[in-house]
Amino acid sequence: MQTIMNDNKKNKGEILYNITKNNNYIKNKIIILALLEEKKLYNIIKDITDSEVTVSGSAFLKQDKISEYDNFIYFLDSFITYVMRIINNYSIIDNVIIECLKNKESNILLEKIYPYDDNNISRIKYNYELMIISNLYYNLKEFSNELSGRYNILKLDINNIDITNADDIDKLINLLEELCFINKDNYYLLSLFTKVKEDNYDMYLSYYERLLDNYIDNINFIKEYQLFKKNNNIYL
Repeated sequence: MQTIMNDNKKNKGEILYNITKNNNYIKNKIIILALLEEKKLYNIIKDITDSEVTVSGSAFLKQDKISEYDNFIYFLDSFITYVMRIINNYSIIDNVIIECLKNKESNILLEKIYPYDDNNISRIKYNYELMIISNLYYNLKEFSNELSGRYNILKLDINNIDITNADDIDKLINLLEELCFINKDNYYLLSLFTKVKEDNYDMYLSYYERLLDNYIDNINFIKEYQLFKKNNNIYL
């Protein structure tokens, strides 16, 4: 495993690129390299330091400590894998990741804890989920008046959803996964991960209407899908 020392001749993006390219344990190497090549990670990688992180509970690393650069790549790889379980759509994954990283919970990727340490899994999962559903929650609240009829059909009481509550987070995560599943390959899906603004309000509202209408139109199929997940112990 490569250990990165101070190298003033390289910027942080180049250091991370080289780590990723030369690491055989990274599952989402192509996605990470593309994000680094396109310089889409600057806002978060600028805060990486030269500190080391203690490795605990690793099945493949034979080191007690790794650089914070290595640890960030393992964190990002872990997060991308988690997101892909929800959207399973390579055409928008890079944009989805960038939007999720804008949320404050993305600071978990910079913490000096090893992402595969069992002692940290619950907290990491909680932050991953908040990164993923924060914008969906915000948008659903913003559109609550216009979409109230659809919410009634879905039995979605968005005004009583508490995103500090694990059960409520699970409800939104599962709704998001099912919206992505039934609307697979629809580019409107990106709006589920991007916070609506005043200048695109009407456009995003139309996206949500279409995505939710398709969900409702296929509600019987969705119920079969939910039963399949339950019977096969498929959890996000």
